[in-house]
Amino acid sequence: METSLKMGKNKQEKAIMPSSAGIITTYKCTAECEDCCFNCSRKKTSIMNTQQLIHIIEELISLESVKVIVFTGGEATLLGNTLIEGINYATKNGLATRLVTNGHWASNPVRAEKYVKKLKDAGLKEINFSTGDQHQKYVRVDKVLLGSLMAIEQDIPVSISLETHRFAKFRENDLKSNPIFKKIMDSKNKDLFTYICSSWISIKNIDKYGHNNHEINLSELDYGCDNLYSNISVDSNNNIYSCCGLTIHSIREMSLGNIEKIPLEKAINKQLDDLIKKWIFLVGPYHIIKKAKEWNEKIKIPKLGHRCLYCAYIYNNPLVMETIRNNIRIISDEIESNFIEKTIFYKNFN
Repeated sequence: METSLKMGKNKQEKAIMPSSAGIITTYKCTAECEDCCFNCSRKKTSIMNTQQLIHIIEELISLESVKVIVFTGGEATLLGNTLIEGINYATKNGLATRLVTNGHWASNPVRAEKYVKKLKDAGLKEINFSTGDQHQKYVRVDKVLLGSLMAIEQDIPVSISLETHRFAKFRENDLKSNPIFKKIMDSKNKDLFTYICSSWISIKNIDKYGHNNHEINLSELDYGCDNLYSNISVDSNNNIYSCCGLTIHSIREMSLGNIEKIPLEKAINKQLDDLIKKWIFLVGPYHIIKKAKEWNEKIKIPKLGHRCLYCAYIYNNPLVMETIRNNIRIISDEIESNFIEKTIFYKNFN
């Protein structure tokens, strides 16, 4: 039995390393969205320097599993040439790179084209833009679309994330009716462009945007959270997080330590003993809450607008967490077995 458990642990250690990483380069932003999940603003001062950014990339390279680095924030482009050097360094070491930005830099066609060329020359493989009611208080959608147009015309794939909620004023049809959107659709590289409608939520006031007043798309909650274990994040304060989720700063257990004090691989492997995270990885937080209610009928299953909010509900609701901790050992063997199976599958097909 002891030998079997040891073999299982070795399999986990080989299979568990993340394939993607998010670098939260700064919490400073050109915008101050009221319900920014990371509480970013123009007042924040934490921002990576070149030495720090390269060091983090080197740590990620040393894992030998990370294939993609996502540069995000805050507004990552505020790093200036430091961002360009980071993209270039990652590219030279065989990693694909993606940038998440609000598009503030695309103020006119000449400037947008020039900046996109700089990103492309550094090796950037994809740009993700964000827009919607909150973002457009600070960055007009025209800039987002102009940046998108210049990117696809230089063969860089683009995805726009559009804030959606019950009370949203700017909606999908508004995006599609913009004259620059029409230029994108007329571009020979239009297949490099896509957009998604994503739920805009408030972490502090979960009922604010009316998600609790309409039916949740349960299919989005019907599977495990692959961000855990297959992803890792490091921020401008050198803090390591278990995933890139919207609620990582409101869940103490998602913090794995500081990269200056603990090797990245050791921080990641600490999660191998965390049954709850393994369970979230397998079935997702919504199903865990349903199971907890089977164990304790006093538990209420809320209607929430995003699966990350269900994860925060697990960790920050004392009754739910106590119920899980008191009962999880009943299904621990099943969790461990399924976890090994899933991580080995990921290793073989990623």
